[in-house]
Amino acid sequence: MFPGNPFDRLPFPLTWERDRGADAPTTRLLECWTRLDRFCSRNLCSLLRTKSVIFVHGFGLDALLHATACVDCETANDEAFRLHNGLVRLRLQEQNIEAPEYFITRADVRTLDARIVKRYPALTDMPQAARTRFIRYEEGTINTYFRRIKHQKEPHFIDAGETVENMVEQVVAVVMRRLQERKLLAA
Repeated sequence: MFPGNPFDRLPFPLTWERDRGADAPTTRLLECWTRLDRFCSRNLCSLLRTKSVIFVHGFGLDALLHATACVDCETANDEAFRLHNGLVRLRLQEQNIEAPEYFITRADVRTLDARIVKRYPALTDMPQAARTRFIRYEEGTINTYFRRIKHQKEPHFIDAGETVENMVEQVVAVVMRRLQERKLLAA
C-alpha cells in the first residue's frame, strides 16, 4: 500500500521565510506531529490493523529534521529530540505496533547540493558552504536520531548512485525477510 506522504507540502528549510525559521524547534515539531497524527488516523490506522505492508515516503524522522533544521541552538534542538522521542515511544505503545523500517537513500555532498540547487534554483545565490553545512547537519541529525531513539529499528541506508532497480531490490529483500520473520513468529 502507498498511502502518500504526510509532509509533501512542507517548505524546504533553506527556503523558509524569516518567521518560519524563528519558530522554536518544538513548535515546528508539534505542527509536524499534528500532520502526522492526521495522516495516520485518516490513512494508516485501518491498514495497520490488517497487518498490511505499507510504504510511506516521509515519516517521523522527517518531522524531526524539519523541526530542527537551520537552528543553531543545540539546547532547543535537544528539547525537540526529547519531545519527539517521547511521542514516538507513546504512539508505538498506544497503537501496539512495531517501529517502522526506514529506507534512507544517501549520496555524497556534491550530488546532494546539485540536486538541491536543481530543485530550488533560487538557492544558487546562497553560498555553497551554507548549503553544505545544511546537508552535513541533516546527515548528522539522521545518525543521531537512530543512536538516541532506542525504540527505532536500525535504518537501511541505500546508495542513491545505484540504479532504481537495485535500490528496489534492496528494499524488497528487507521486506521479504521481515515477512518471513513474521510468519515464523506466528507459527
